[in-house]
Amino acid sequence: MISDEAPISRFDDRARRVVRLARQQAEDRRGEAIAPAHVLLALLAVRRGLAARVVAGLAGSCARAEDAIAEILPPGQRPSPSHIPFTAAAEEVMVRAAQQARRWGDDHVGTEHLLLGLLAATDNAAVARLGAVGVDYDTATAEIGRLRAAG
Repeated sequence: MISDEAPISRFDDRARRVVRLARQQAEDRRGEAIAPAHVLLALLAVRRGLAARVVAGLAGSCARAEDAIAEILPPGQRPSPSHIPFTAAAEEVMVRAAQQARRWGDDHVGTEHLLLGLLAATDNAAVARLGAVGVDYDTATAEIGRLRAAG
């Protein structure tokens, strides 16, 4: 369950869609829990979200980033449980996303905040894979600022 520090009620429509799609990503891959890599793939699936636009711009395309992430998510051996929980690392992403929203002075948590929440985890395989295709916390922060300033 997502902690009280990152209430889903603060998530905008696209961020809520990311949460639903992350669950679907885990189910499709027969995962036992929703990991940060599932959240990242879900972010990339919401193409109109700011996060996907940032990753596409920095990595060259969302598909390039998706391919890099998919490599670290082998399919599970058995069907997913009926209730797929978030891993502790994925819950931490949600908490960091809420912190990012506050840092930017936003009342809501959007896809860009989720992306920055993911990228702030330096010890995560999904983040390392993104770094390999040119997306890291500093470059994403700069690109988000540029796109937000441009409207």
